[in-house]
Amino acid sequence: MNTHAQESAIQLAETIGIRAYVEDLIAAGIGVARIAVESGVSTARLKSWLAGKEEPDILPPLASWKVETEEASALDSGFVMTPTAQSIVRAFDRARLPKGHAGKAGNGEISPRGIALIYGASGAGKSEAAKWYQHQQNSRRALGSWPVVMVRCTGVETSQSRTLGAIIDAMQGAGFYRQTHESKLETIGRHIPPGGLLIFDEAQLLPLRRMDELRYFPDHCGIALAFMGNMAGYKELVDAKIGQITSRVGGSRVVIDAPCENDVDALLDAWEIRGRKVRELALVIGTQDGGLRKLSDTASAARIFAQASSQPVDIDLFKAAALSVGAWGSDA
Repeated sequence: MNTHAQESAIQLAETIGIRAYVEDLIAAGIGVARIAVESGVSTARLKSWLAGKEEPDILPPLASWKVETEEASALDSGFVMTPTAQSIVRAFDRARLPKGHAGKAGNGEISPRGIALIYGASGAGKSEAAKWYQHQQNSRRALGSWPVVMVRCTGVETSQSRTLGAIIDAMQGAGFYRQTHESKLETIGRHIPPGGLLIFDEAQLLPLRRMDELRYFPDHCGIALAFMGNMAGYKELVDAKIGQITSRVGGSRVVIDAPCENDVDALLDAWEIRGRKVRELALVIGTQDGGLRKLSDTASAARIFAQASSQPVDIDLFKAAALSVGAWGSDA
């Protein structure tokens, strides 16, 4: 498949995705006029496009509207920008900044990028922050370009080929098409632009040799790296004394022993849940292993219970919610 055909296939996949999104909302009872007003396109053009007529200029505003609609529901999906999440986002941003002098790459110059290390307790919001960041950074990307790609390591990335394949697989989930004549490195370099970011979640499952090989991306492609994992993985990385990695971290290191009080307060505030006794129980839940995930589930359940009973969230409702999601009690 040539480059033009490749781009056409990618655009077709994205068009199908946007059309399916709009049609699903209409089927759920959202009016065409409302979608037209919110997205900034005319009702007539939207109806014409839905009927099958080509309207190429309609796709960018619909794509932007789709992103804004999804972002508006971020709280419902459980993500809250806690202080810990903010520190993770800052580490991603710092890693993507140019480092040192630009070098030649292809027809242009590429500035090396850095490496972020995000390690800590489970349930502290690492994966949730990374998913939010990926969505936010990719929301207005050019066709065929993925500024941020998140790879969830599974332990099968035992060779360089499998590691590169995992990166390509992560892009395929967003409507990715690969040219058969390209190497895996060429494919990745063509679709992740300089200044982009590769995030490896559950990085403790990634062999240290594979991590060291991945330095190719910040050094030669200008694509930053972020490794996220548990404390055991962080200790192994530090003990291995891989200077080529640790020397590139700089201010992009976040080590989370456990969620802090400020994280708990930020989550409660986002859910508009108040009360001294509620906060005391929330601290017990939120600072345990997997705490913020359990606390988010509790807050969501508490709001549902409150709406069902037409009363604000109090300590009794909050306790009932915590018990119902398994965040508190004898089994927590």
